[in-house]
Amino acid sequence: WYSGGATAQKDPMYRRDAALFLWNLMARGDAKMLGRYSARYAARAASPVPDVPLGSPWFDATLGVVEEGIMSLPDGRSFKPDEPVNGLDFYAWLKAAAAWR
Repeated sequence: WYSGGATAQKDPMYRRDAALFLWNLMARGDAKMLGRYSARYAARAASPVPDVPLGSPWFDATLGVVEEGIMSLPDGRSFKPDEPVNGLDFYAWLKAAAAWR
């Protein structure tokens, strides 16, 4: 499910990568859940999050982890998918995803 290609051990993780990982963990292979937001927004011309385009590989993951309260929109509007993640933030998100439902 991860289309990011090969990475080196010291490469940073970005918010988009964290969202994709967490959403797949939360969905546990449920294809309907994984594509929930693409299906919901298919008829609309734009994404509700301006910096996460409809059709991007992490679109569903971003909307899912934000809607479920695992991750947030840092400025209340944008997701900032290209910002690197620190270990403490990722750990907090991982704990929240593990406790989800």
